[in-house]
Amino acid sequence: MIQQEEHAPLPLSQRSIRDRVGIFSEATDMLDAKASIREAEQASVRRIWAQNAGNADLLTLFAVVVTQTEQIRLGAAIVPSYPRHPLALAQQAFAVHHEELKQ
Repeated sequence: MIQQEEHAPLPLSQRSIRDRVGIFSEATDMLDAKASIREAEQASVRRIWAQNAGNADLLTLFAVVVTQTEQIRLGAAIVPSYPRHPLALAQQAFAVHHEELKQ
């Protein structure tokens, strides 16, 4: 479950370097992306940045990953801001469904 911070966050300049820096995932498919994000969290990485991976866009990937992680913060390198085409929405639904079948 995602925990809410109960206090005001420290200004960026007062945070430790570990709280300010993350890593970038260069995953090529959804399975690879999920694994790398989970491994990063297990290694106590606090933030990870990613881009589209395989047949799913980044927001779909994050929707799947957030159900399997507890504390890591997810950052988007690039998210298209234009409206989603129906085929893109179908691709997202397929990607999530495909991942559920593998579990």
